[in-house]
Amino acid sequence: MTPLGKCLVFYFTYQPEMMRLYWKEDNSDAVADLETLKMINAVGDRCCQDVGEFLAECGKIIEAHFSKIAICKIDKLSDHTWSLSYGVWPKGNRQPKNKNWRMQVGVSIPRSRPEIIPWVWACGKSLGEDKMMAEFAETSPIRSSDAGLQVGKISLERIPIPTENAESFVLDRESLLQKVTEAFSCINQQRFENVYNHVRGIKI
Repeated sequence: MTPLGKCLVFYFTYQPEMMRLYWKEDNSDAVADLETLKMINAVGDRCCQDVGEFLAECGKIIEAHFSKIAICKIDKLSDHTWSLSYGVWPKGNRQPKNKNWRMQVGVSIPRSRPEIIPWVWACGKSLGEDKMMAEFAETSPIRSSDAGLQVGKISLERIPIPTENAESFVLDRESLLQKVTEAFSCINQQRFENVYNHVRGIKI
């Protein structure tokens, strides 16, 4: 078993405190003592490192899957926003210039809730989203409004990070990566190209 970092489990166990003291997203007047802040900052920094490493493994999953059905290129991996994105386009087509992507795929870990979200984005906002919901319906994708994502980006799965069941703050990373693999498996070449061809003419 390859464990997911202990700091990330700690982070989500004490997520309200981490949001307030590490990300400083709470404007309340409550402050912590210096030693507590040092500990919070150390935990938060290590969380970002652990998330970056986990997302890099997710990137290997995306590359392995989409290199079979399309062409993909990494767009961004951020250990600050806890997100990973790839531009994808059909085989035989030229790469969109200046990252003017028509479709993207990626994985995000919301800093405010313990879950992993494998997602697909298509330009055209609701037009792209409606088409993806229909094409990938086999595995019951989740609309942007229900997954807390921007319009045009659907979640293929909301994979919980089961921090409440972690023993000694350790989670099995491999089982979570397997769920990411399964989430993307519903996208075959035909379904992908159906969506891409649907949105390729939309101005962005």
